[in-house]
Amino acid sequence: MNQNAEVKEPFKLLASNNDNAEVTAVLKAGTKITLVKADITPAGEINRGYIEDMMCDWFLIKTSNGVKGWCRLKDFHEKVDGLIWAG
Repeated sequence: MNQNAEVKEPFKLLASNNDNAEVTAVLKAGTKITLVKADITPAGEINRGYIEDMMCDWFLIKTSNGVKGWCRLKDFHEKVDGLIWAG
């Protein structure tokens, strides 16, 4: 992990890797972030029609000023610049 990126569109970070968790921050454009950890546990069926898809994987994100939170890949992958995706 430890991939660095920059936010280009706002998105939310959650207190835990749970869709119903409290929002810890809303990241703004220009915020520098680092992907710290990934949780690729199969998601099962969740809202919005995704089923056990890598887009449902959770990532622990840390901002350059130390704020941490979780976000699903589908909710941030098109909203950041600088990440390298293996595939």
